[in-house]
Amino acid sequence: METQIKELTLLLIYLTTWHERDRFVKDGILTSWSGYEHRVLNEFEEKEYFWRSGNNKKLHLTPEGVDKIEELLKKYNFIIRNEIVDKYGFKNIGEEFEKGSTEKQLTQANQKIMELGETIRNLANQSYLFYKPEVEEIISECVIDDDRVERVLEGLLNCFQTIEIEELFNRLCNSYESCNEKLIHEMKQIYHDMYDDSDDEE
Repeated sequence: METQIKELTLLLIYLTTWHERDRFVKDGILTSWSGYEHRVLNEFEEKEYFWRSGNNKKLHLTPEGVDKIEELLKKYNFIIRNEIVDKYGFKNIGEEFEKGSTEKQLTQANQKIMELGETIRNLANQSYLFYKPEVEEIISECVIDDDRVERVLEGLLNCFQTIEIEELFNRLCNSYESCNEKLIHEMKQIYHDMYDDSDDEE
């Protein structure tokens, strides 16, 4: 499931891109906002799938990144052109199809995008249903077990973040803070580093 989440995250990055003007790139650079799990983004950046700007809030896809996306688009049966990227420019999947493409093909492509979003929602829901009973048990039974709480909080940090997952994380932190303030502070700081994109004031 971890691999699938990473792959779908990269596809979502691509599907939410726009062309940002650049004087060195004829058709602009495919750019997206960086509102995704930082751990995954850092891994992608190490693989040189994109570079960042704007206080790390923008992602700019590289040819290597688009090559990987093209591979994933084929894997998940998206309709794509023969080439997504050339040496100097990028074209968004939604902007133009090969000559002869039909309305039916466009509908199929849109359906694939909807299915992609539904898959991610299902994966996130499975994670929520997995951790929710354990969080409730720790809270309701006033469990004092640093190792167990740390394991659960780390698991929640590694989930695809949704409002429900965030609420579970915060509930457990708030409940256990009086038992081990240092542990909860550390876990909150990790959450901040991974998911909080707000700029720190100097």
